[in-house]
Formats: sequence, C-alpha cells, structure tokens
Amino acid sequence: MLSNTSNNASSSVVSPTFRVFPTSVKPEDHLSTLIKDIFEDVTSYFSNLDFYAVRQLNKACYNKSLNPFLSKVLQTPLRLENKLSILFQPGLNLNIKKLSFTSSTIDTQVFKQVVNSCPNLQSMDLSRCTQLTDEAIKALADKCPNLQSMDLSGCTQLTNEAIKALADKCPNLQSINLNYCRHLTDEAIKALADKCPNLRSMDLSLCDQLTDEAIIA
Repeated sequence: MLSNTSNNASSSVVSPTFRVFPTSVKPEDHLSTLIKDIFEDVTSYFSNLDFYAVRQLNKACYNKSLNPFLSKVLQTPLRLENKLSILFQPGLNLNIKKLSFTSSTIDTQVFKQVVNSCPNLQSMDLSRCTQLTDEAIKALADKCPNLQSMDLSGCTQLTNEAIKALADKCPNLQSINLNYCRHLTDEAIKALADKCPNLRSMDLSLCDQLTDEAIIA
C-alpha cells in the first residue's frame, strides 16, 4: 500500500490511497539507466517532509535495477497523477492483477495511461474517484477483459454507457459495486445481467433512478 505520510506532526492533510499489489513484472527497455540516473539526481533536492511511503511493494514487481528508481518516484512530493505518469510509461505491459485508487484525484487521461499498461487486471477499486468519466471506464473495459471485481461506488459522473461497456467487454465479472452511481438506469443493470453470467454480487444502493425491473433482471 502506498499512503501519504508526513514527518510533520502538525500536518492534517490526508491524501488518497494508491495501492499496487504484488505481482511479477517485466519492465521494458525504454526506462533507461540514463533516465533513472537523471531522476535520482533531481529528486535528491526534494524535501522529506511530505512524501508517499512505500508500504507494500513486492520486490518481484520490478527487477533490482528499477527498485531504486520506483522508490525515488514514490517518495517525492509530486502529485499522484505525476507519479503515475512516470511509473506507467507508454508501452509497458505489466502483469499487475489488482489496483486500488480509492478516493484519489486521478483523472481520465492519466487513468487511461495506467490501464494501457495493465492488460491483466482482475480487480480494480475506483471508489470515490469522482473525476473519472465514462471514457475512463470504457478504456478499462477495452484493455482489461479479465476483470472479475469492480468497485465504482461514489463515481458520480458515470452513466449507463460506462456500465454497458463493462458488460460488453468483461464477461467474467463476478462482483461490482455501483453504490451512489446516481445516473444509472435499468438499462445498465439489464446489460450486466444479460452479459455477465458469473456475476454474483452487485451493490445498487442509492442508485435512485432504478426501478423494480432492474432488480428482476
């Protein structure tokens, strides 16, 4: 787990959580030694008073040559979006199975860069990521067809189009949380019921526009 911490006891800022779960990864050549060396030189000037500490990052995620580079990135006071842009370089094909961006400020463009690098995702937690749009979820569905678990609770911008994309492209879904996705109608739930035969758990609380037809489906 990567969480925001601070050596300043008076700080009351609470930052969103971003987790990369242990897996095996084969980094691509374009993260060159030169780039890593330059980045290490630059980050040596950053303050340690505000940083994202590495709580849970398995050494198997990246080879030994990249571990110092990743630690440097994650410990800087950069915004989450900037860290992700550095870590999830275009062209990477990572074998990450589970990600969580709970309550983060990640936007659609950065999110698309992340999912482009993680085609093997099986579980994604996007709860309370209020800046994500239908475009982000459509990109996730296109790139990650093996998804089994999705938490979209509190993603208030999502509409039927996002959920229908998941239903069309991710037939292995077993669990989905749509709590407080208030723009959804029966159409979205019917699509999930029709196209995701393995679906066993669905949270529809506070989806105000749903009718009995959605539950019957």
